[in-house]
Amino acid sequence: MKMPGIVWIALAAGCLLPSLGWPDISGAKAIFASGEGPTVMLETPDSSAPTHSDRQPAKAKRQVTKNIESQQERYVGFSYWMELVSSDGERRRVTTDQVFRSGDRIRLNLVSNWDSYLYVVNVDSTGRSQLLFPHSASSAGNHLIKGNTRYEVPPGAYIRFDDNPGEETILIMLSPTPLSGIPPLPSPQTQALSREDTARLAVMAYLKGAKDSLLEIDTASPQPASYVVAPLSMLESAGQMISLQVQLKRQ
Repeated sequence: MKMPGIVWIALAAGCLLPSLGWPDISGAKAIFASGEGPTVMLETPDSSAPTHSDRQPAKAKRQVTKNIESQQERYVGFSYWMELVSSDGERRRVTTDQVFRSGDRIRLNLVSNWDSYLYVVNVDSTGRSQLLFPHSASSAGNHLIKGNTRYEVPPGAYIRFDDNPGEETILIMLSPTPLSGIPPLPSPQTQALSREDTARLAVMAYLKGAKDSLLEIDTASPQPASYVVAPLSMLESAGQMISLQVQLKRQ
């Protein structure tokens, strides 16, 4: 299902976010682990610096000494990967750029490095949408997740690839502050979302999605995963969120 007007991150294409011109910045994985990004240089006036008296001529220039301080920018983000259960029952940890097959069962695993609010929606190849997190039955509709805690999405269940052609899409939205403007929780039995609610979420994620996010997919590690981070100050001051559209490929 294509979301109109949405320019999100197509993980299926293996695209990584640019570094946005920041020199010598560590990757998203390192920033996620430390919680700190590049050093920001701040200039502040020195209150002890001498100034001209009010009796000075009007044309005299005021001299202000500036203090330059360095400050580490706090970054919020999450690590995520898929648990793949093949038709013969084998379980394997993979990243979301894995090519899946009909009959495969998968479950998203996610860890945030900060207490955050999470919203995850699955859109199948026919356009039907289901809310994967929060689940009204297992988490009482609570969007809040704890930092450095692994969450299984959907809780206690799997997403199964059927025989219909096309791609599965997972929409992930994470914010350090409570999400506003989201649709009410659907029925606990189906967790199904209407097309109108799905379109509303797509627009909200586009308008509030952080543009300065960093993404890294680590496939070399024995524990492969993807990492995405964004500056906390920007998310809080602008009321933004980290939003991803993850497209899952299959043969």
